[in-house]
Amino acid sequence: MAALISACSNDGRALREPGTGGATPRPLPTTTVPVDLFADAIAGTFTVRSPAVRPGDLLPHRHTAGGANVAPELQWRNPPAGAVEIAIVMTDINDGFVHWVVAGIDPVSGTVFEGLVPPGAVEAVNDFGQNGYGGPAPPIGSDAHSYVFKVLALDEFSGLAPDQVGADVIADIESKAIGVAELFTFYRQESVGDS
Repeated sequence: MAALISACSNDGRALREPGTGGATPRPLPTTTVPVDLFADAIAGTFTVRSPAVRPGDLLPHRHTAGGANVAPELQWRNPPAGAVEIAIVMTDINDGFVHWVVAGIDPVSGTVFEGLVPPGAVEAVNDFGQNGYGGPAPPIGSDAHSYVFKVLALDEFSGLAPDQVGADVIADIESKAIGVAELFTFYRQESVGDS
């Protein structure tokens, strides 16, 4: 309305043409191209990837005990024929500490979303003594600890119960595996606020 009033006034000011005069252009809308996390995988191979965890890279702080302490999203492709269940085991390779054991996941679902347990899945007790995921918390100043997420395709149901201790059931779960896909990462706690 002010521009219309100015345009009609006789005060001698020149109006500039629309779209000129150094106005900052609006950014153009962008589209997000989905990244194929499995682009480098061999066709038909049982493979696991994560949008949050790059293979061999530092585990993001969000997924540690000092961060949000939530399990990262994991995605898998090509579970072997005959798989009736997916189980996931996360351990510290340095000392065998069990951070997460979850089983009862539908093999065709292809994804466990960040911090969520799929319907029908069961989490065991980790080595922190808690049911569910427990993110890394290595001693401050220690060398980086290495971790592995194993996605196991089972040819028979695990029968995992929520009160079972993960360390006690891993061998049984692994004995039922007809395929294993692994994702390796590491973490080093630099200071007290960085557990």
